[in-house]
Amino acid sequence: MNNVFLIRKIKYYLNPAFIEKQSILKSVKYLINKYKKELSDKSLLDIGCGSNPYRSFFERLNMDYKGIDFKDYSANFSFGRKEPDFYFDENYKKDFKLPQFGNESYDILAAFQVIEHHKNIDMFFSEVKRILKKGGYLILSFPFIWELHEEPNDFQRLTHYKIRNICGHYNFKIVEQIKRGSSLSTISQLINLSLFNTKIPEIIKLTIYLIFLLPFQYLTYIYDSISSNPERKVFLGYTFLLQKL
Repeated sequence: MNNVFLIRKIKYYLNPAFIEKQSILKSVKYLINKYKKELSDKSLLDIGCGSNPYRSFFERLNMDYKGIDFKDYSANFSFGRKEPDFYFDENYKKDFKLPQFGNESYDILAAFQVIEHHKNIDMFFSEVKRILKKGGYLILSFPFIWELHEEPNDFQRLTHYKIRNICGHYNFKIVEQIKRGSSLSTISQLINLSLFNTKIPEIIKLTIYLIFLLPFQYLTYIYDSISSNPERKVFLGYTFLLQKL
């Protein structure tokens, strides 16, 4: 096994945000497996793709996968790094338009952990509707309970009620709605994040985390794996599969 790959995997499983990262990964894999027939052999544009952490999963379905982001995008170091295929133009932060993509030019659009950072949600969905082919799919993931991140570009936390409202306005339907994480795993992740945001020596943080919080994190991860309440009100985030009507 490649040493760089091994080190990356160890860091991934020791990460204090492991459950959040893993919950996104599992939800993406779930959608790919369940809707393999609908998603295979299609074109996909990943908006805000970063270092393309999910590219390999979609390319296994023989997809023409492309990603777009800013030139100074936030890399996800838990996965291999690959540069975006396209970059937002200079006006994107002003008008939020994607003129490099034609009307109904993609079968599938995706935005993983992006829309909480978008200043204009209506323009985001307006452009998605324009670019997406009729009957095409939009895959979304975003946090519900999570720390402020990538400040000052952290603007909102959405609920499924908001997504329903948006779908009605932009003529989408919800095909699949996934609530990621439980109340226990949410508590675990918030404690971890709070610890590493405190102003105490790093060695003390690491000691507390490895002895006490890492075991608790994995206990809550196991709990999440064997229990599921779709009506729960405390959870980490959402993953959606939407279809343009």
